[in-house]
Amino acid sequence: MPTNTPTLVPTRMPTRMPTTLPTSGSTNIPTTVLIQGTSPVIRSTTVPTNYPSGPTGLSFPATISTLQPTLTPSQAPIPTTAVPTNFQSGAPTSAIARTSAPVVETPRDRLITFFTSNALTDAALFSTPTSPQARALNYILQNSPFSVDNPAQSARLLEQYALITLYYATDGDNWFDNQNWLSATDDYCTWFEIVCTDSNLVQNISLFANTLTGTLPSELRGLKQIESLELYENFLFGTLPSFIGELTTLDRLDFDVNDFSGMIPSSFAALTNLRALVLSHNFMTDIQVNLGALTKLEELWLSFTPITGPIPAELFSLTTLTTLLLDDCQFSGGIPPEIANLVNLVELDVFNNTLTGTLPTAIGSFTNLEALTMQANFFNGTIPSEYGNLEKLVNLDLGFNSLTGTIPSNLGNPVMTRFDVSFTQVTGPLPLSLCGV
Repeated sequence: MPTNTPTLVPTRMPTRMPTTLPTSGSTNIPTTVLIQGTSPVIRSTTVPTNYPSGPTGLSFPATISTLQPTLTPSQAPIPTTAVPTNFQSGAPTSAIARTSAPVVETPRDRLITFFTSNALTDAALFSTPTSPQARALNYILQNSPFSVDNPAQSARLLEQYALITLYYATDGDNWFDNQNWLSATDDYCTWFEIVCTDSNLVQNISLFANTLTGTLPSELRGLKQIESLELYENFLFGTLPSFIGELTTLDRLDFDVNDFSGMIPSSFAALTNLRALVLSHNFMTDIQVNLGALTKLEELWLSFTPITGPIPAELFSLTTLTTLLLDDCQFSGGIPPEIANLVNLVELDVFNNTLTGTLPTAIGSFTNLEALTMQANFFNGTIPSEYGNLEKLVNLDLGFNSLTGTIPSNLGNPVMTRFDVSFTQVTGPLPLSLCGV
């Protein structure tokens, strides 16, 4: 609608102010107000007049006349703007309609979405430029031959990301040998100690004794077809990663001689294809995994770990075991009769624990047994004569126990090279079958 804008026009101001001010009471001070060119409007304002005396020779006016500027309409016409008045609630108008610019997802954003949606990485880790994940992401952005937009390459992209993250997480620049790793021109199947399947997916990693230092990144769960992970004799630390239980195609897991601590996680029970579990020379103190679930297990190495308590009973249900190494741990209690189930054992070592009770006679039925080491425990009783049936036995170490009695006359065979009952109370003559040992 048209509007008129007032113009301020100054009016005459008084040139002299009265000099007489009442000394008490109050008075009405007229104020002149002129609005929009109309006649003056006189408005009286009551103000106090009993001010304290001022300095000598000074006084204030009792009546103050003020003339305000007169407001008169401007003579120039003001352009008018038509404003619609028939708005509907929530309905947009042409005057206020807006359009949003399309959101453009960058290649970096697409990769982050891809890696996080496959449960490989927490997105927050990409915000730290020096993290192994952020460094791997940057490498892939600059060098990877695989595209996140090509579904046929998604598995290989995940594997490449997992391997590069492993490289950065374990100080790959200072590995003893990192030949071809992070080569922009070569496929990762050519990297040092990486073996791939016919489908060019990772099958084996054998980076043993290669000065890997650090913790294992969870991104390794992206190796969906891996069968062997051998990282022994390195400087890996932290707890044993529970995500290893997701690598269900694993046939061999070897972390011997590292600095892992904590427990053997329950998630390892999912490794039902595992044939070798080698965790010796680490610092685990507890076994949470149900070892009985590893029904294909042939080798179990727990030597030189401070695991306490009795030997897990479910272990004696693993009839496929050929190697059981429990030496230099802190196992206690006796060896239960269920050890008779381990008929395929080739090597049994429980050296230097605090095991008690008598030597199990059932061991005499292990016809494939080549090495039996039971030294430095608290076994008592006699040497079972059934041990004379062990025709393939090469080493028999029973010293540093509380054994008594005599040596069975049938003990020994042509292949035996070691027999030790030192620091026991065993007496009697040495059988002829042992004279050449």
